[in-house]
Amino acid sequence: MTKRTKLIVIIISIVIALHAVGAVMSGILFSTPNFYRTGFAVCRIMQDGSRVVKLRDGVYLLGNEIKMDKFFEDKGYSEHEEERMGAIHTVEKDGKLYHASVTHSNSFYYVLEIDLRGRSVRTTPDSDAS
Repeated sequence: MTKRTKLIVIIISIVIALHAVGAVMSGILFSTPNFYRTGFAVCRIMQDGSRVVKLRDGVYLLGNEIKMDKFFEDKGYSEHEEERMGAIHTVEKDGKLYHASVTHSNSFYYVLEIDLRGRSVRTTPDSDAS
């Protein structure tokens, strides 16, 4: 192996290792292994804290100036305060209930995950229906 070939192998190994570390860190912090998308989203949020960036279905990166109830309202969800369990919000959209929670936060942004396996809203049967 020549010096040039060794250098190329070392550079390629370093690039592969950096991509693997980036994918793992992005998966842990943002629940998506696409670290390019999360990197650009974090840059946009840090420029203007009032943004909402969709990372993938059910995972949103919200700027620190965004209020959760306003976000739910803008996306067509209505929050059920009586079913809230601590930090887990229960929201309804199109007759289905979903659980939403903040999985990671700091002074610039927070990551909101909405469990898309919604369950149907229970309706109470009418008393005069027999």
